[in-house]
Amino acid sequence: MTSIAASQNTSYRYGVSGSSPVNPFVGLRPFNTDEAMLFFGRGAQTIELLEHLHRARFLAVVGSSGCGKSSLIRAGLIPKLEAGFLVEDRDRWRIAVMKPGDSPLRNLAASLLNAISLQSNDTDINGFIDEIRSAGSQTIIERLAPALADTDTSLLLLVDQFEEIFRFNLQADKVERRDEAADFISIMLALAAQRELPIYIVMTMRSDFLGDCDNFYGLPEAMNRGQYLVPRPTRQQRGQAIEGPIRLFGAQLTQRLLDRLLNDVGDQTDQLPVLQHALMRTWEEWKRSGDPKLDLCHYEAVGTIKDALSRDADKAIAGMSEQDLKITQRLFQALTTRDERGRRIRRPAHQSEIEAITGASSDQVRTVVERFRSGGRSFLNLDEGSGDSLIDISHESLIRQWDRLGRWVDEESEAASTYLQIVDVAMRHARGRAGLWGNPDLQIALDWRAKQRPNKAWAERYHSDFETAMSFLDRSLRKRKLTFAMRALSIAAIVIIAVAVLLIVQRKLQQDRFQESVRIQQERMRDAIEATVDGLYRAGNDQFEGAIQKFDEAIEKQKDYAAAYFHRGIAKVRLGQKDEAANDFEHVLTLPVDEAMRVDAERFVQNLRAPPAPPPDDPASAERRTQLINEMFNDDRATRIAAATALILEWNKDPQVIPSAIAAARARRANSSGVINTLVLLENMDRQMLMKHRVEINDFLDTLSEPSPGPQTALRIRSLRDLLRGKPEQ
Repeated sequence: MTSIAASQNTSYRYGVSGSSPVNPFVGLRPFNTDEAMLFFGRGAQTIELLEHLHRARFLAVVGSSGCGKSSLIRAGLIPKLEAGFLVEDRDRWRIAVMKPGDSPLRNLAASLLNAISLQSNDTDINGFIDEIRSAGSQTIIERLAPALADTDTSLLLLVDQFEEIFRFNLQADKVERRDEAADFISIMLALAAQRELPIYIVMTMRSDFLGDCDNFYGLPEAMNRGQYLVPRPTRQQRGQAIEGPIRLFGAQLTQRLLDRLLNDVGDQTDQLPVLQHALMRTWEEWKRSGDPKLDLCHYEAVGTIKDALSRDADKAIAGMSEQDLKITQRLFQALTTRDERGRRIRRPAHQSEIEAITGASSDQVRTVVERFRSGGRSFLNLDEGSGDSLIDISHESLIRQWDRLGRWVDEESEAASTYLQIVDVAMRHARGRAGLWGNPDLQIALDWRAKQRPNKAWAERYHSDFETAMSFLDRSLRKRKLTFAMRALSIAAIVIIAVAVLLIVQRKLQQDRFQESVRIQQERMRDAIEATVDGLYRAGNDQFEGAIQKFDEAIEKQKDYAAAYFHRGIAKVRLGQKDEAANDFEHVLTLPVDEAMRVDAERFVQNLRAPPAPPPDDPASAERRTQLINEMFNDDRATRIAAATALILEWNKDPQVIPSAIAAARARRANSSGVINTLVLLENMDRQMLMKHRVEINDFLDTLSEPSPGPQTALRIRSLRDLLRGKPEQ
């Protein structure tokens, strides 16, 4: 009996001769077909798969991530077929193995040509693809007929990790890629339905993608007719998967280690690939020790199932330079993404794309990749079938288990969210439906750009209007500089007027002495104004302590400069320094000021010097509370700040403040300043009171998240969610 299979990488952890493995466990990656002797505990499930192939030519093997779908087919089903499994009087098999990847039709064409032993290069494959696009499945049938018709040979096409096809739906601006995915599925179903040739289709897919199947015509119906849900292995089967390979190698493990392993794995199928990796490292530790049996000490030395994978990944980056570590971070962020349901998934990428995103050379990228493929690690796959190698994470378990990668994925998600917000506003600005940004939104975006240092290759993953977004930020920055310049000119005009007045007085005093006095006064006034402008800029960026330092400098230069006292009072209010802020506003009232500043200062004094909040059950409490909450939405900025400050300082333990403030914000959602004040108020409420209203607050935050909020609102939402989850404040 002869079998011809698609080529696979079988060199990993094999001896010098390539004939026998040196470790009975394969690690994180799936089993290969020639490792069937190491594949224990799935015999009954393999028989069930064979029975399915007797009844139908299409079989969807579905299960949760990490349940062993790929290994069940590669090391369970395929070896049984190659051993002479008889279907329709045919007992010989040709095997084609593929993943959709980023080019499903190309991968289909290459796997079929390899399976029928045809020599193929890029020209042959591209020609075959053109024929498939032109005539569909009939072209494939004609190409396979010489190898299958009038013979005792059947063909099995394994489409592994089928869920990769759903990534094409994430790329809403790339219609041609979605069309290619639809064509691939149509051809796959047509090959299973035809009866000219004995072609069998087996696909593996994560069960959490079942709902995505209805995006493609005919796929749900086919899966309903031929679906196999991989069952959870029993404790006995898990024990066989642990003990079998060890006994095959003539070694033994202690009963306490076996019990510990079975308990650590539990009933979570997601832990199976992580278990394989931990056992691989445990075996190596035992071999180094020279002990008679594998025991707990060897298992715990490598970190157990809980930490073995994360530790091993951290070892791969140990000793890296800062530049290589940054390349590694960008590489793994490029190889992961979140789908429309927020699930972390793998995202294969070509080496050229990685180089463009990271700015690294080909040698630098390869050096990083090899760190995660050497030393017994199989964390990354490298497909060098074409001139531009395809890089992929070997299993989603790495995304879930490696703590550092989890943080990188979260950072990437936040960066992408900020970029998409900028794109949205930039495109609306281009249509005349939004203005240029000012602070604080602009400063948040500029800080993001300085930290993230995005480029066009990175941005293409999320939206193609990168130049539009960056141009919008640049134009907003130019507008801000112009605004500050105009403000400086206005201040200069005030200085000129002051100088003119001083010159009039100068004529009545002794010329030489007064000239010196005027010069000093001019310098002190100029310095005071410059310090005040600098303080206003810092306050606009929420740098209140730095702003107060600048206002102090202005007051030191000009003791009766009312503007410095007034703005210092506002900054102290924002820092919760109630009494000191009231002193500043009271001092403003002793100086010559315009009517608007006088009214604002009196309002601040009234709120800050107000008596302590009455008890919650006092009738006056409800009236005063309602007044302050309403004032948070006032058109006057000083009134808003004073009201929010009074609530934070005197009312943060009142049980009615949170529901009343949320109700007001819902009713006045269009008032963005009031909504932001509400979020600031919630952040500073008593922690026990905050947790008591957790459900109501989360519901309120969900409401604010649709549609996408502005950057400052989004920042406050994230901060408040962290508090509700119990994360420490940053």
